[in-house]
Amino acid sequence: MIKHRIIIALIAAVLLIGLTGAASATSVDIAAINSQERNSAQYFCDGSNDQIEIQAAINAVSSNGGGDVLLRDGTFSILGDITLPNGVNLIGRGAGTTTLKFISEGSVQVNGNNSVRNLQLTGPTGFFITGSHVTFNTVTVRDYSLKRGAFYIYANDQALSDFAFTTCRASDGSSSGFINAGQGSSSSISGVTYTDCSVINAGRMSQFDPWVSGFDLAELTTISNVLVQNCKANGCWESGFYLADGVTANNVIIRDSSSVDNGQKKTRDIPASGAGFFGGSSTMQFINCVSQGNQNGFTLKTGTTIIGCKDTGSKNGFVTTENSEILMADCWSDKAQQWALQALSSHDVTATNFKVTNPSSNPAPAILAGNTEYPSYNMNIQIAGSPVSTAVPTTVSTPVPTAIPTTVSTPIPTAIPTTVSTPIPTAIPTTVSTPIPTAIPTTVSTPIPTAIPTTVSTPIPTAIPTTVSTPIPTAIPTTVSTPIPTAIPTTVSTPIPTAIPTTVATIGPVTNGVEAAAYANAAYTQGNTRLAQMQQAYRAWVVPSRPDLVKIATNVRSSGLKGDGVTDDTAALQSLLTNLPSGSTIYFPPGHYRIDGPISINKPFTLFGESGTVFDCEKATQYVFTLNAKGTSASPMTGMTITGIVFEGPGIETDPAMIDAYYLQNFHVSYVKFHNIGYAAIRVNTCTDVTIEKSIFDNVFQSGLGYGVSITDRSDRIYIHDNFFVTKGRHSVTTGTSQTDLPVADYVQSVTVENNYFENTTEGAIDAHKPTTGPYVIKGNVMNNCVKGVELGSGTAQISDNVIVNCKGGVVLTNVYADPNNLPAKVDQIVDNTMINILYEAIDVDRTNILIQGNVAKGTGNGGTGIYLEPYVPNVCNINGNVIESYARGFQASAPSSTISLVNNFLKSSGSYQTF
Repeated sequence: MIKHRIIIALIAAVLLIGLTGAASATSVDIAAINSQERNSAQYFCDGSNDQIEIQAAINAVSSNGGGDVLLRDGTFSILGDITLPNGVNLIGRGAGTTTLKFISEGSVQVNGNNSVRNLQLTGPTGFFITGSHVTFNTVTVRDYSLKRGAFYIYANDQALSDFAFTTCRASDGSSSGFINAGQGSSSSISGVTYTDCSVINAGRMSQFDPWVSGFDLAELTTISNVLVQNCKANGCWESGFYLADGVTANNVIIRDSSSVDNGQKKTRDIPASGAGFFGGSSTMQFINCVSQGNQNGFTLKTGTTIIGCKDTGSKNGFVTTENSEILMADCWSDKAQQWALQALSSHDVTATNFKVTNPSSNPAPAILAGNTEYPSYNMNIQIAGSPVSTAVPTTVSTPVPTAIPTTVSTPIPTAIPTTVSTPIPTAIPTTVSTPIPTAIPTTVSTPIPTAIPTTVSTPIPTAIPTTVSTPIPTAIPTTVSTPIPTAIPTTVSTPIPTAIPTTVATIGPVTNGVEAAAYANAAYTQGNTRLAQMQQAYRAWVVPSRPDLVKIATNVRSSGLKGDGVTDDTAALQSLLTNLPSGSTIYFPPGHYRIDGPISINKPFTLFGESGTVFDCEKATQYVFTLNAKGTSASPMTGMTITGIVFEGPGIETDPAMIDAYYLQNFHVSYVKFHNIGYAAIRVNTCTDVTIEKSIFDNVFQSGLGYGVSITDRSDRIYIHDNFFVTKGRHSVTTGTSQTDLPVADYVQSVTVENNYFENTTEGAIDAHKPTTGPYVIKGNVMNNCVKGVELGSGTAQISDNVIVNCKGGVVLTNVYADPNNLPAKVDQIVDNTMINILYEAIDVDRTNILIQGNVAKGTGNGGTGIYLEPYVPNVCNINGNVIESYARGFQASAPSSTISLVNNFLKSSGSYQTF
């Protein structure tokens, strides 16, 4: 029976709706019996059947076209279901402040186009989500016992999409924390993002079924485009993160997440259950994840990619049974109770740079790659670092049928780890062999070291070694400044990774032809793997959803912009930018915003969009966005951010640049795609602390010009990482000046280009003109089918761990403005690069002191020279531990000199490797 006071509340709500107009969104307040501020609320609950008042308020808001139902502080007593219709949001005062306490079984049913924020559910309950376009932010479900789970998306023979969970938590329940399920042939779920979410003790004390897990990503439904990032699952009954076998899944990414003490159900070993991470899909990727103390760390299925992950103290670290085509890179098993890596009845498993520390002595060895009962073949396992124990062999340790040979490539140590994240340490160990962190990292960082040793720390065995350290240069900068404006959090919501962490090709120095062959073959394998990883990451790129910014932003649709692809929104946008205060966040909802330009921005803003947000600049004839054109070095503009937008340009061979920035500090560009542009996508002029990341530069070309990113004048601390330069380009990244007679003190300073992918450039992918001082740090990149990978005419160069494939030239340092008879003191460094199928010289150097070390280069068999010094005499020239193949000559100096040192270099022009 409806309580009498609801009638009064409904009359008040109807009067409010009538006064505000039927087309306006509505918000109503509901007070609990113990709310501190009851009198001003429109609905009052008495602590009994409070779902009645809450549902009445929801229905009133829904009848007015949608809006917000605001739950005040306190505890609401619930004895049944609550239904959120389309367009109604449920908002509390905080997960520890507003509580819906379910006395009897019931759920909050979410029908679509809803937002739920800042509240907590307890008891036999959970969220039952049956519609698309739903966001949850700071929501907790605690002590739950509803069979469906705490956050349950259900596709009943329909396609559902667009879900974002941020800072949500499920704890101490008897079913899974997050679950995606469905039924029917048309059932599918796509576009699900979990950020900073956690599940604690799901099923630990009681279970509705034996498969209660933390994150159950798919059951009986097709799943696609799922990102789990910065999440954790601890103490769950089955697995922490779980994707069921047999479901159709596409593009499922788990990254920067941890799984601890899961697999409380210790009943099965093979196939492995109770995993920290259980991958059931060929398109699943684990990136920079951490497992600790689980029944099994990572259970891998056919086609899985796992990069930069670590397990500590689980029964088995990495497990696969009856699977194939598994790619592991930069993974680490520490203190495994049984097997560090167990692969039974599997084939074509590649593990590069796999580190094993503190392995169990029983059984030994620590790696089981098949046995007589469960044979495996085509296992390519490369052990990293110094020998971890006698239990870890240099070859696959288990019996394999002689008809199916098992080969293991030579291991590769991590001399300079290169992965996605960017914590920057102030120092690294004085040896490079096997750095071991003192704690389990929450991310796999990209350290940029302060000093790398010049001595070899590990004796080199005469057989093919498990680990071999390499002398490394000594002048890589201490830090790369990458500040992120306060409007954008330092962890950006990223449904799809924009780049795959690279592995390192350092194995030398080698001392004989056998070692040289092993060194080269391993480098070729890694190089081709990294190329494939980068191409896969490019195909997986998407713009992330940013509900955290939407709620604080100015929506341009309410400020006169149409976004219909027809109306020119230039004037409306310029007016909005002029009138908004400095530091405003501006949201461009999905749509095609015709921006003919020009737009002038003289205050720092955050401009952001989401998937489907396009700036249509096809009719532009001038630079489209000019930032701080009247600025000076004494008064830079600080904190400009652009993210989540596609720029459609007027086509190649056209003049407009999309973004032209002057005197900026802390300028951040991320998740932006530039497509069909002529002169330049981004120009950075006299700017400092600039980060350009996770973006695409697609078909940016103009004859004689054409730059993805152009860096000019006294710009400093420029960090370009995890981007994709594709289709066609001239110089993807270049430095130079637009001025004449620029003082040397105003040349471009520190630039770091790291972990990017470049293809199809008509000149050097990474380029430097005369006005460049540097240091120019180029590391961990992949260049494919470019005329030259790197071509620098100026500046101190530090070029390491790049893969250059199918290019005419590899690394070219011209230093064209240096006096060959009075060389500057700088020493350029070309270290640990892999070059495959290079038509001309792999390394061509002029007018500089140089260290060339640990590189692998393979030509096309057309003669020529692998490493070539132009006609000058260097003061210092050390050429050490390089392996050259399919060239007529390994090294040639046009002006021989006693200052040139050649140590342990090998050439294979035909037959076997010989020293040169």
